[in-house]
Amino acid sequence: MAIEVIGYLLVKSASAIKPKRFVMEVTALFLFLEAFVLPFAENIINNPEMDSISKTRKISEIKSILFYHNSKDDLRIELVYAANKKIRPLDVANSDSVMNHLPMVLLTHKSASDELPDELLQKIDTVYIGRSDDNRWSKSDKRYKDDFVYNITLLKKR
Repeated sequence: MAIEVIGYLLVKSASAIKPKRFVMEVTALFLFLEAFVLPFAENIINNPEMDSISKTRKISEIKSILFYHNSKDDLRIELVYAANKKIRPLDVANSDSVMNHLPMVLLTHKSASDELPDELLQKIDTVYIGRSDDNRWSKSDKRYKDDFVYNITLLKKR
């Protein structure tokens, strides 16, 4: 009903060549759409199953700890923005390098125990924080990419 009224007023003001009134009515239309229509369209546009890495901002245990990702994988810049942290590359196959950076939060596509060497796993504690999926598209969409899916693990010395 409200959109019909706004539409009628738009047509009437455009046909009567009243530019100031026309601009005001277009502004009213956009305000109406943003307030009442866009909240319902959010799940149509975004992945409803999205579980963003931004959830790590609220975890007090890891707020002051540096984030790293496996250097053999490319990191999407969207994840850096969502985490609101620098995420540095690290050669996780090199045990000495990992030990020098502890404690840290490690982002891996597979589980951390699959990507870290066995000798290193015996020296450190791994605390699984969770899995993030920052895909804007649902899994059934052809634009869904595994590049946005990461396991988040806290690594610390024993």
